[in-house]
Amino acid sequence: MMLGACAGLLWATWKTAVLIINRISPQPVKSEALITALLSSTAAALIALDAVIPLVIRYIRNTLRRMRTAQHHRDLEPLWREVHQALPEIELTPVELGEEDFGVYHRMIEIRDANLALRVHFHPKVRSWVIEATHHQNITGDELEVIIEASVIAGAIEAHAAGVRYHTDPSTAETPHIGTGDITTERDRLIRVSQAFAHDPVVQQMRERVREDANSTIVGGR
Repeated sequence: MMLGACAGLLWATWKTAVLIINRISPQPVKSEALITALLSSTAAALIALDAVIPLVIRYIRNTLRRMRTAQHHRDLEPLWREVHQALPEIELTPVELGEEDFGVYHRMIEIRDANLALRVHFHPKVRSWVIEATHHQNITGDELEVIIEASVIAGAIEAHAAGVRYHTDPSTAETPHIGTGDITTERDRLIRVSQAFAHDPVVQQMRERVREDANSTIVGGR
């Protein structure tokens, strides 16, 4: 807009100067029409761009936001799908979405609700099993905790399917990850847990181990 205003001011100045020169000089100003057209079209184009550019930027931002949201949905899908199949009652009532898409946040809440509901099925030895399995892989810190969390959930789904409870009191089970309160940090961590849940071989190993243990518990109980 500022550039368009400057071009318009130059155009007005040029036209004034041409008018004065034509009054005092017998010779007309050369290239008057060309310069006039150049300045006027430049001013009009810049002012038009000022109106269009914000719309283009807003469209690009909204498109990128929708793409990021869709990607977050896909990243959470493996974990959400299985806990939802195991506990369909965790699904929240859909709401009308405004400018922000709360669908991802719904899935995050549903996953955490499922974690709490599955606590009685958390196998008490999964943490030690994962630490043992990753001992020679130099997996430590938060990366290890993500694998443990994914393994605990995967095992709990298997125990839930088998109808086996490892805890009568949920407070004695493995404590689910306590979020930082920052929704973006929590989302990114759950995405990592979901990816480990779907693809990490240690998690698949723990899942099989809990499944076998749950089945043997059922057989032994009989």
